[in-house]
Amino acid sequence: MKKNAFTLIEVLVFTTILNIFFVAVIAVSLAALRNIKFNENKTLAARYAEELESWLRSQKDSDWTIFTSQGGNTYCFNTTPIGNIWPSAGACSSNGLIPQIYKREVSLTNSGSPPTSSSVLITVKWDDLGSTRSVLIKTVFSIYER
Repeated sequence: MKKNAFTLIEVLVFTTILNIFFVAVIAVSLAALRNIKFNENKTLAARYAEELESWLRSQKDSDWTIFTSQGGNTYCFNTTPIGNIWPSAGACSSNGLIPQIYKREVSLTNSGSPPTSSSVLITVKWDDLGSTRSVLIKTVFSIYER
């Protein structure tokens, strides 16, 4: 007589292997989703940093004296679009950009007397799964560039 039914052990082995497969697929999917979200946040942070760099360049081009008078300070630019006036000096105390996970700051350091160049460090930070990530743009603005 031929036996067509599976034994209990065969069923348990099959379901265990199937469960291991599904757990692996879920783990890979979660890692991919986490990576996608990180890249999205990094892209937005880079966009916010470039927006501030462009604004700073326009401020430098419009009046070099006013631009260099801001040197030696850190400023928080947590509004978008950026307005026409410089914010009060000081680092960002809270997140403010849309979405509200980002902090956008710039530090200016002048060189020369009177200043002929200004080193600019733009930092956009955000929290990502318990750690702080950031995008940095370092550049030097000069009175002579056009």
